[in-house]
Amino acid sequence: MNSFKDQKLSIGGREYRIQLLMFTNGCFLSISEGDVSKLGSMIIALKIGDRVESTVLIPSRYGGVFLNMLGELIANIINGIAIVSYYASKDLDSDSMRTLLLEIKNLICKYR
Repeated sequence: MNSFKDQKLSIGGREYRIQLLMFTNGCFLSISEGDVSKLGSMIIALKIGDRVESTVLIPSRYGGVFLNMLGELIANIINGIAIVSYYASKDLDSDSMRTLLLEIKNLICKYR
């Protein structure tokens, strides 16, 4: 069961491109600010039993806490491996962060 979803979101006056590739045991999620997909900071998170472990692969200039929360949230929801890339030109404000987390959570739940 592999599925791919590509969508654009406008949050807090900023445009994001979200690409999600689902696998039976995990997913790859890319979030890029702007129209063009770009790799950015990256984290891998894995659910092991009732815990979620995560490791930063590429450190974040913007959104380190957001990226960590997102990776661990996704790994927990899908009960597997989550690899998340996040590219942005500046930090997220807290309202935009909450909105983006909710939109991605809904997207993951829809396609898992």
